[in-house]
Amino acid sequence: MTNMLNVYMDDIVVISDETPQSFDKLKKGVLSDDSEIRQRSFSKLACFEYTEEIKNIFNRGLLDSDELIRSDCIEFLAEFDLLDNLEKICELLDDPSHYVVDSCVISLAELNSKNEKVIKLLINKLKDKQLKSGTVLSIHYALYKLDPTYSIGNLLVCYSDSRDYRDRCAILNLLAEGIREEDIPVIKEKLDKIVNPNDFRSVLSKYDELLASLG
Repeated sequence: MTNMLNVYMDDIVVISDETPQSFDKLKKGVLSDDSEIRQRSFSKLACFEYTEEIKNIFNRGLLDSDELIRSDCIEFLAEFDLLDNLEKICELLDDPSHYVVDSCVISLAELNSKNEKVIKLLINKLKDKQLKSGTVLSIHYALYKLDPTYSIGNLLVCYSDSRDYRDRCAILNLLAEGIREEDIPVIKEKLDKIVNPNDFRSVLSKYDELLASLG
């Protein structure tokens, strides 16, 4: 394949500064036909000061053909200015890649205030029967964080219904990330009843860690 931009991986890998010359090379790198060059270029651009031009470059990355690049661009834009990029991130909830959808959900969960539009989108997303179980768990946790009326019981139901130990570990990890103080007694009581003492060691280890974090 002809490299019309004359940008090669070696050109990108050696960049270790934030000079205008490096910036120009990376701007070419994100347009490369090679997805690895694009990914590495986006990664290095993330170290530059967040500007309108950087924002526009990463917005274009949301349309990249590579799912991992789209996912990385979502997380970058959400980290620096979630509210300003909210609409574009919400649009990618319908992306065909579960990696991208997961990044959207994780990013939206970090909103600092209740957002009715986002909550409605996430609830509607749960109707998608093709969702991977891990994505379903993330959506329930995002809704729990965004909506003070959303019950933590939804995640506990997922735990009870889970046939995959990895999902049970994921739920315990999510609970350890933070739950409302008033829910702590309920969590302890219900988990005590539904956690199988003969479950996989990895699950029981996560359970012990959660209990320790809850005090």
